[in-house]
Amino acid sequence: MTDRSDPTALLDASRNLRRLREEGIVSDLHEFGESEIVFSFDQRGTHLFSIEETRRSFAKRFVSISHAINALLKGGEIVPAVILARALIETIAMGCLFSHDLNKLVRTGSVDAFEERVMKYIAGMKGRDPGPVHIMDAIRHLKKLDENYLDYLGAQYPFMEKMLTSVMGTENEGLDLGGVKKFLSVIKLYDELSEVAHPNALGTQMLFPCEDNKHIIYPELKKKFEFYCSSSIWHGHHLLRALGESNDVAEQYRLRFVSAGWRKN
Repeated sequence: MTDRSDPTALLDASRNLRRLREEGIVSDLHEFGESEIVFSFDQRGTHLFSIEETRRSFAKRFVSISHAINALLKGGEIVPAVILARALIETIAMGCLFSHDLNKLVRTGSVDAFEERVMKYIAGMKGRDPGPVHIMDAIRHLKKLDENYLDYLGAQYPFMEKMLTSVMGTENEGLDLGGVKKFLSVIKLYDELSEVAHPNALGTQMLFPCEDNKHIIYPELKKKFEFYCSSSIWHGHHLLRALGESNDVAEQYRLRFVSAGWRKN
């Protein structure tokens, strides 16, 4: 049983729970990605099959990148693992925005507005019409989701605030709740990963030092970015939730566009 008065023990327990949660997220997204596409009506003449395939492809991409990150970490390849972790955050962000747009437009938009936006996700490429959805739009959307999630955790589980501020304050000189939220923020994580993904000093000399300097620089940074890579997988809970919330898009499409006669065959 964890000693609740011992910050180190609490931190170790929280890390174990986090690892189990990461494994559960990957497993759940794998199951979603492999789920069969089934419709309750004739969807021919629509883009609904492509939409459902794209929803599942976000989950499959997440799982594939997660496995690659873990394999690289086991082999001690920190920099390529971090580069993939950054790509994983972008995958989560774009999948969340895709689900959000589906939900919003299928309920409030016209069929033309719905399909115009959808085509940006399933066919959009730079230099072509339609163009793609910009990744920073997705990152900004994920930032809002993450802020709301951290506020929810604080309100729903007050004990977590005390535990986190106590444990993290021990390691970070009295970190307050605002500091905890910043520390856990997906955007802070994205920025930290970008520091390595972009080949600046941190992503080059500090993580590829000469043998004589490895004992000075490498171990601390290695441990830090291993944690960040793990955190990128944990943030997959946003994608899992978002994909679940768009499960009824096909049925809503049928009710709003097909039944109402908006869909032109």
